[in-house]
Amino acid sequence: MIRHGLGRRISREEALDIFARTRAEGLVHIGDNVKRRPAYVCHCCGCCCSMLSAINRFKMFDAVVTSPFEASFDASKCDGCGLCAKKCPVSAIRIEGEGKGKKAALDPAICLGCGVCKPACARGALSMAAREERVMVPETAWQRAVVMRSSGEVPEPAVRRLRPARPRRPSRGDADRPRPPPVKKALLSQQVQSRFFRALAGKGRGAAG
Repeated sequence: MIRHGLGRRISREEALDIFARTRAEGLVHIGDNVKRRPAYVCHCCGCCCSMLSAINRFKMFDAVVTSPFEASFDASKCDGCGLCAKKCPVSAIRIEGEGKGKKAALDPAICLGCGVCKPACARGALSMAAREERVMVPETAWQRAVVMRSSGEVPEPAVRRLRPARPRRPSRGDADRPRPPPVKKALLSQQVQSRFFRALAGKGRGAAG
């Protein structure tokens, strides 16, 4: 980006300041789905971001990988004011009941775990709780590509999915593509993944296998 004149280099301090300002504006922090050396970091709103728009307009709930957390409500403190629902960028929070019985409720299948809703609750009724099912995040882009390749599915960006699919001619490597379910299940196992990729990374650095 810098080399082509599309961006400028910034310091760590300026980056943290941008993070703080975008959080105050209620934007969603979205990053590349890898733990190390992410290719991009975005701060998005529910109306302009193509990925969040895919969720809001077309109900494509897999357009963004969720965080390991989700919104949780203390019913004894919630007064159903609805501010958290207004802040939610994907409408995962709704207000149920009437009058003094109004309470906030969450649809966990939609919740991104972004935390945008939390500062909106002045009564301290909202917190971010760990999800029951752990979200698997690949270590690197290489590991992510291996997992996607092993599953036989290479998802396209959300915007492209909205266009009519065109028939694809079989490539020479299709016949050799690994598709066995046991391999996919093994690669998606967090424990097997970490050992497997650590071993490969060690060999690549010349370490003893």
